[in-house]
Amino acid sequence: MMVAGHHLVRVAGHELAVRIAGPAEGQVQAEPLLLIHGFGGSKESWQLILPALSQTRRVISFDLPGHGASSCAVGDGSLHTLAETVSGLMAELGLGRAHILAHSLGGGIALALLAQQPAVLQSLCLLAPVGLGSRVAMDFVGALPDVRSAEAMQQLMAMATFAPRVGRRAAQALVQGLDRPGVRSALRHIVQACFTAEGDTADFQPVLGQAGVPVRLVWGAEDRIVLCPPALTGQAILLPQTGHLPQLEQPESVVQSVNSFLAGPGPG
Repeated sequence: MMVAGHHLVRVAGHELAVRIAGPAEGQVQAEPLLLIHGFGGSKESWQLILPALSQTRRVISFDLPGHGASSCAVGDGSLHTLAETVSGLMAELGLGRAHILAHSLGGGIALALLAQQPAVLQSLCLLAPVGLGSRVAMDFVGALPDVRSAEAMQQLMAMATFAPRVGRRAAQALVQGLDRPGVRSALRHIVQACFTAEGDTADFQPVLGQAGVPVRLVWGAEDRIVLCPPALTGQAILLPQTGHLPQLEQPESVVQSVNSFLAGPGPG
């Protein structure tokens, strides 16, 4: 694996912006954790929980195609194609297997990876994932690529959180990210490929039911973007007063849940 720091990694024609955090090679005590952010996010989506997660293990975060500082070509934009990109990144980094923590669209990508290449997964921790039966709020997802001002971004992001949490500077940074050439078009392509007009997406419930690796589900109890399906409420950890961005709204609870989960499945 590459040394800790920021890297550009070429994967099947993509240039992916990657950050590797964690202790020096000789001090790593646990198996690596790969983070997959959600739609419209980036590796910066994990900034509030990354320091705590990377104390004893290497944690790899990256920008999906069409996001952050990665290249904008997204192929057909489907969950399966994006999952192939993730597996390609793992191969480039020399990760035979890894724990995966994924959010929202990233959760759908992780579930597609579980369906396609289960052998590369050590465990799966999903935060409000798409693909488990809930319709996605298309008034949020469909609108995101076309936001043009910080004020409009703040209003849109208020839909995703239990209480308003995105300040003007953060909102402006999100808009500037959308303004990078090719990003808005790439995001629209992903929306069209991954969701119907009603917000339905691929159904990975059968895959989850037959998962041969440990799985943990974490949801905000007040999520209005991807509701926790009633059939999963008994399995999922529901965080109170939390919307669709638990890693932003309840970072300490997320860290505690992830670390306790990773301590259970095995040596990782």
